[in-house]
Formats: sequence, C-alpha cells, structure tokens
Amino acid sequence: MLPPGALVFTTPALGRPAENITYYTHAEALYDGETAFLNSSNQEAARRWQASGRRVFLLEPGDTPRLPGLTEVARRSGPQLYDWFVDPSHTTDAVLLEVETLPKP
Repeated sequence: MLPPGALVFTTPALGRPAENITYYTHAEALYDGETAFLNSSNQEAARRWQASGRRVFLLEPGDTPRLPGLTEVARRSGPQLYDWFVDPSHTTDAVLLEVETLPKP
C-alpha cells in the first residue's frame, strides 16, 4: 500500500509501528516530533520529501480528526491492524492518510 520511498508519520499510541514499518517495508517511518531531534519539523520534513517526488502519509488512530489536505487511503481494525504493525490492544482501529497539501509556512 505504501509506495517505495514513502515517509510515514505515526504515533506510539498505536504501539510501536514506526520501527517495523522502516525495517520490514520499503518506506521510512517517524514518530510525531522525532524531526525535532534533527532541528526540523514534521511539516518541513514532509515538504522536503514531497519536493523530492516521494509521498507522505500519516498512520493514526481511527478517530483522528480529518484536516484539509489529507486523503484517507485505508482503514484497518481488529486483527487486520497487525498488517500495519499496530498493536490492537492500543486502539480499535487505525487510518492511513496521505498528505496531499501542506499548510504554508
């Protein structure tokens, strides 16, 4: 579902999916705020990723509010969450959103 070279921002509220996404797929994954350790921001990292022709996604709990510029790609619940390296004991469902447009800096 994730194209090669994609960037996925996620949250530890889903378990620990970022490490597994990065290790077992052809995408990179970061937790919210990790870009601060690189003196950057999630928005700046997403802009650079998109500028290089790669796509950016959010993997969030299913009840995450929808913001403009995000498109829902897929949703999983129950045992299907394991397909996304999400621990079902942490959430009942998760949603994969693609970042289409970013707010201007």
